[in-house]
Amino acid sequence: MTIKPIPACVLAVSAAAALAAQPASAPPLFRISTGDFWLNLHHYLYVLGRAESKMADAARRAVSDAPADQAKGLESLTAAERELWREAVQRYAAGPSRQDPVFDRPLIEAGNALARAGDRTSLEGVAVDSTIRATLERVAGIYRQAWWPAHHASNERWRQAIDPLIEEHGAALVGFVTRACGMPWPSDGYPVRVVAFSNWAGAFSTTGPLLVISSYDSGNTGLSALETVVHESMHQWDDPMWALLLEQAKAQRRYISRELTHAMIFFTAGEAVRSRVAGHKPYAVANGIWERGMGRFRPALDAAWLPWLRGEGSRDVALAALVKLVPEAR
Repeated sequence: MTIKPIPACVLAVSAAAALAAQPASAPPLFRISTGDFWLNLHHYLYVLGRAESKMADAARRAVSDAPADQAKGLESLTAAERELWREAVQRYAAGPSRQDPVFDRPLIEAGNALARAGDRTSLEGVAVDSTIRATLERVAGIYRQAWWPAHHASNERWRQAIDPLIEEHGAALVGFVTRACGMPWPSDGYPVRVVAFSNWAGAFSTTGPLLVISSYDSGNTGLSALETVVHESMHQWDDPMWALLLEQAKAQRRYISRELTHAMIFFTAGEAVRSRVAGHKPYAVANGIWERGMGRFRPALDAAWLPWLRGEGSRDVALAALVKLVPEAR
C-alpha cells in the first residue's frame, strides 16, 4: 500500500485552522501595577505628612514604619537634599495629608491623575493640582535615588507572592462575589496599584476606579492580601448595591444606614475566601471590625445574607430579609 505525502500547503492550512480553533487566553482578573512612581511618591509623602502632623492614625500598623523608613533614606542624602525633602513633607503635612484619599475630591482626583502618570519622567501635561505637582517634581529625583529602588522592589515581591494565589483562587473568588451581588466584573480586569505606603488602612479604593494597596503593610500578605484585593474591588458596586437596598427599604418603609454596603463587603469577601480555604480567618474577624461599629449588622448578615452566599434562595429575597433584620437608622 502506497501512502501519498500530504502537500505542505494542506499542512499549513490545517495548522492555521487548529490554532484558530484554540480559545484565546482569558484576560486577567486583576491588572496589577507595581511601577507607578508618582503615585508611590505621593502616598509616601501623604503618610509622612500624617506622621509629621501627629494625626491619630499615624500610629496604625500600615503607616507606623514610614518615619523609620524615611530616616534610612535621609542618611544617603546631602544636607541640601534633606532640607528639600523635609520641606516637601511639611507641605504635605499642611495640605494634602489633612485630607482623606477616599472621600475628599481633590485627593481622589490627584490619585487618579498620578496613577495614569505611571513612571513618566515629569508631570508635564498631567491634570494634577499645581501645588501637589510642584512639590512632587521638586523631590522626584531625591525619592528616585533614596527610596524608590527599595519601594519598587517591595512592590514587585508583593506581586510575585500574590500571583500564585490569584492563579489558584482568583476565578472562584470573582465568581463567588459576582454571583452573590449579581454584578458584572470588568471584562479587562480590575486595576490594582501597589505602593509602598498607602494610608492608615493599608489599602483603599475610590472612584476612578482606583485601588491602592501597600506592599509594606505586614497585614497585606497571603490570603489576607487576596481577601483585601477582592474586598476593595467590590466597592465598584457600592452605588448599584445601595440602590437595591434602598428599593427594599422603601418597600418596607424602613430607614437603613449606607454603612450596610461596607459591612456586606467585609462579610462577603471573607466568606468568599473561607469557601476556598477552610480555616481562613476573615479580615473583619481578625481585625476586630465586628467588635466596633460594624457589629450591629452582623446578626442580620448571619441570618439573611449567609444562607444566600451558601446557595439558598435568591439574592433579592436575601436583600429583603437583610433590610428587615438590620437595626433601623435615624
